[in-house]
Amino acid sequence: MLVKKESNEQKTTDVIQWKLKRVICSHKGWVSSICFDPSNQWFCTGSHDETIKIFGMIRGEQRLTLTGHIGAVKSLKVSPRHPYLFSAGDDKTIKCWDLESNKVVKHFHGHLSGIEVVDLHPTIDVIGEESPHLISSSADSTIKMWDIIAGKCMKTLTQHTKGVRCVEVWDKENMVSASFDSIKLWDKGEFVENLYKPNDIINTIKRNQDGTIISSSNNGVITVFNLNTITQTLHNIPQPGSLEGEKGILCSTFDQTGLRFFTGCVDKTIKMYAPQ
Repeated sequence: MLVKKESNEQKTTDVIQWKLKRVICSHKGWVSSICFDPSNQWFCTGSHDETIKIFGMIRGEQRLTLTGHIGAVKSLKVSPRHPYLFSAGDDKTIKCWDLESNKVVKHFHGHLSGIEVVDLHPTIDVIGEESPHLISSSADSTIKMWDIIAGKCMKTLTQHTKGVRCVEVWDKENMVSASFDSIKLWDKGEFVENLYKPNDIINTIKRNQDGTIISSSNNGVITVFNLNTITQTLHNIPQPGSLEGEKGILCSTFDQTGLRFFTGCVDKTIKMYAPQ
């Protein structure tokens, strides 16, 4: 089991405690994806308003809006090697954007339902092609691995029985995926084990360089943990005037330093958390 939750959670002096530091209001729909550029100078967000927005990191100012998806933009990934941005969403399509021209240069098709996650794998070992490759997960219960250059699906993982809401590549060999039914651990594209059964719909799982893991869910709870224990639980507070059902968190991620994490919420806000 990945997490052993003690009934009497204790804080230790060497465990970072996180606090809300900033709220950004820009999208007209739910904020469902966040990703940072490798230099940590800017970040981008995708929304149910069908747009992708790019913001400056220091002041949080909006710099650019990209349009092209038909439906919610569920996931974003910035390539560390080229000025490319990958986006995916409810239109069942992965788009590759050239950020120098701000235009789509390639499409990836193959999922039968909306795509929940797109990520870049740091190694070629899973597929064996000498090119970086994409990993995507979908409401069709599958995880697909793609050859970026050919634009073709190279492998489909089918061990989930429900829609796969999140996939997180942890290192060159391991990744974790989560759906309504389970959280699964993978090694080089092969299923290893079920980690644990979540109590609510988990939308994202992210880990920073220090091994701190955060998960966020539809009930507005952010759980901070390591491989052995839960260290903190945070509750999202919707903006004034929001409905009770708008406390859900659709995405979360650390910035490149691992010292801040951001969440995208049903109340259309982007929230930044940092150590107290």
